[in-house]
Amino acid sequence: MFPLGIDARRFSKDGSYHLKNRWLEFKRDLEDLLSDFGAEDGSPSKKYFDFLDLAVVWSATPGPSGQYEVAPYDEDSWVGRSFYGATHYVTTVGSNHRVDVIELSSLIAALADPAA
Repeated sequence: MFPLGIDARRFSKDGSYHLKNRWLEFKRDLEDLLSDFGAEDGSPSKKYFDFLDLAVVWSATPGPSGQYEVAPYDEDSWVGRSFYGATHYVTTVGSNHRVDVIELSSLIAALADPAA
């Protein structure tokens, strides 16, 4: 299994790693958050993809979801992770921004059996 941490290249020369002014959302299912991105401006549930940095969810279904692509971190992509324990990330066409996702159901399984 690949590491759940942050790639060493993201740390500064003094060994520190800092993220400032980051936005976090909690949802049961990632799909619910993705639908909030499509809500009308002024809607109480409206969220903006480019403002969000981390989502903590119970379930994240990989694959296309409307205009968003949900992908699990793997051996090749984990070095792009910004947050410890992120299991997935979300991208969208027209944005260089990526939202890290901590899918609790798979994180708990990985922590319970690190050899899996």
